[in-house]
Amino acid sequence: MRSVTNLRTGMYRYGNCFSMMHIMDEKQAHLTWITSRKCLLLALPFLLIIFCLSLTPVIERDALIHHLALPKIWLKNGVFKIDTFRIFSFYPANLHILYYISLKMHLDFLPKFIHSLFLLLTSVLVYTYIKQHTNKIYLAVLAFILIISIPINQRLASESYVDLGLLFFSTLSLLYLVAPHLTVVRCPCDTNGGPAILL
Repeated sequence: MRSVTNLRTGMYRYGNCFSMMHIMDEKQAHLTWITSRKCLLLALPFLLIIFCLSLTPVIERDALIHHLALPKIWLKNGVFKIDTFRIFSFYPANLHILYYISLKMHLDFLPKFIHSLFLLLTSVLVYTYIKQHTNKIYLAVLAFILIISIPINQRLASESYVDLGLLFFSTLSLLYLVAPHLTVVRCPCDTNGGPAILL
């Protein structure tokens, strides 16, 4: 009889310990979520700056004579047509196709937003990697803020260039090699990292 009582007492104590651990985990997750939301609020001013700069007219020299000039050549002569007097027309970038679609729809402001979108995508890649690698959300959020707050990244995000596209695909390829188990870069049709490297 005493052994049965001791067994019930032990089970009750162990049950209390497990319930306390569960409550502590819930509190820790709640505090982590609150901290992450506060950190995300710090990213809003930088995102607002990028948004406002993207609304400005295109005045950058490289954008006018190269990155937007090539889509204009395609609009005039046909898609993927080349101009023998402009060497850059022989090696178009993937982003130039997106710029061509924007100009064809008469949305001159859209190329800047497309270019800035690749900065956000790169930040999401780094955020996902750090979150899954360290299991600490606040570090991932801080890394996200760090990338979008770098002055040169903000400047490039407000221009119709191709640099941030290169940054995104390079980061994607590197993460696929370093962390092939990462959920955000896993390709359902291939598991050897080939698609990301080719991109």
